[in-house]
Amino acid sequence: MIKKLRITIPLVLLLLGGCGQAPETGFDKPVKTYRHAMDGIPGSLDPAQAASIYANFVVVNLYDTLYRYKYLARPYRLQPNLAEAMPEVSEDGKRFVIRIKKGVHFIDDPAFEDARGREVTAQDFVYSLKRHFDPNTRAQGAWLWQNRIVGLDEWKEQGSDYDKEVEGLRALDDHTLQITLTRPFPQFVHTLTQGYSAIVPREAVEKYGQSFANHPVGSGPFKLVSRDSVRALMEKNPDYRQEPVDLADEGFDPATQKQFGIEILQGKTPPIVDQLVIEFIKEGSARWNTLSAGEVVVIPNPWMERLSTLGHSLSLINDSTISSMDGGLRFLFPGGSFTRANDAFLTELHGQALPGPLPAGWSPLRSFHLALPQ
Repeated sequence: MIKKLRITIPLVLLLLGGCGQAPETGFDKPVKTYRHAMDGIPGSLDPAQAASIYANFVVVNLYDTLYRYKYLARPYRLQPNLAEAMPEVSEDGKRFVIRIKKGVHFIDDPAFEDARGREVTAQDFVYSLKRHFDPNTRAQGAWLWQNRIVGLDEWKEQGSDYDKEVEGLRALDDHTLQITLTRPFPQFVHTLTQGYSAIVPREAVEKYGQSFANHPVGSGPFKLVSRDSVRALMEKNPDYRQEPVDLADEGFDPATQKQFGIEILQGKTPPIVDQLVIEFIKEGSARWNTLSAGEVVVIPNPWMERLSTLGHSLSLINDSTISSMDGGLRFLFPGGSFTRANDAFLTELHGQALPGPLPAGWSPLRSFHLALPQ
């Protein structure tokens, strides 16, 4: 089974747009900022080296992959991302033809001619996958495709010459890929959702060298503004493709998900927020304090342990209830209903309330612990 490294947050961003005060930026109007806290610090932001959940969390918001998972569908179902459609697969299950969307561009960067981001092509995917088999990359994701793509392992043994074609990994034209496997691998398309498979431009890798790990150049919904040991600040990619949310296509199930108010997302074009701020806060108590103060809106799951010690019976929301909250606290109070408490972070249940002040102008979301700005 493939380990699910890809952690997606766009749905959370849509739900929580407008939270918090934004850092100083070049925007000439109020900005919508989503703040998120993680209990670890990303290492390299090079997709080929994004081996931790922390690095992957950032990478999938800066880069594109060919496929992704439908945010609301359970069990998980694949969805084209940069690809136009699901692949055409040969009868023997070994040859995949994938067409990618036209008109998608990398962000502007000095690595490109005139510092203008160029169009993403099929050759960029070929290059990106080859990097995993180049020893100089120090890649962490080769295991996903090792001994699975015709000629790719041999390409590595012969010196990893990027100008040399790999029989099983070809760009038929600027927007068409053909991948030939050594044997059927039913999970192959799932590997193309992983952050490891994110598409990078050769110009940027060659310009920045090892510094590429800290200078990401992608075509994803956000672009990196700054990063240090405390936080990462990302801004909305103004040239990100316009693809409005289609809830039905995302697997929305009114029977189990209507109560969460997800219908408000229908027709909106992500990313809705202007900025994404990720705070790196290792200490649990510090994360709790930032949440209580309204400085972040999602903190990692381990805080359920603290809430449990307060005497409440908690249960995880199952996959059929809601999705895309992988990095946050997720629980329901069985058998209870929420009622408004003036200054409680969470509402009362059976006469009990959890401590922690509610940030001004916020109210609890029905049947869920997260708060939304009013």
